Amino acid sequence: MGSLFSVINFLKYNVWLAFVVVGLIYLSVGGIFHYYADSALDIDVHDTYFVVSLFHVFLIMSVNSLMIAAVYSLIGHFKKTAVLWMSILNLLVVLILFGIAIIMFAFPISNGRDDSGTHYLANIFVTFFILSPVLALLNVGISITRNKN
Repeated sequence: MGSLFSVINFLKYNVWLAFVVVGLIYLSVGGIFHYYADSALDIDVHDTYFVVSLFHVFLIMSVNSLMIAAVYSLIGHFKKTAVLWMSILNLLVVLILFGIAIIMFAFPISNGRDDSGTHYLANIFVTFFILSPVLALLNVGISITRNKN
């Protein structure tokens, strides 16, 4: 029980460090899977066929995570603490983003010519990708403007 409180206390004051670790994990996973020949996501949108490398997806996700870490580091400059439940929610959104990316590339959902399953996962991926920095900005804005330390 004591270790749970230490993790919660760590997340309350150093949530930016958790996002740096997640960003480095994204970079390492993207670097490892970069050498696989079939690690690409193929999406057919109208007349255009998009092929995105797994490395580039993880590179964008790591930049996203590191930008969130930079935003959370602003809280420390104002001598404030982050809203704990919002920080945990933001970290979960980023980890769900990791899981969706792995599922999209490791198990492409297609039934013949129609890649509708991959389209749905790609839409969910983009939604979580946009949601994660918005949650970080909301958390930082609430943390800076409230009077409580």
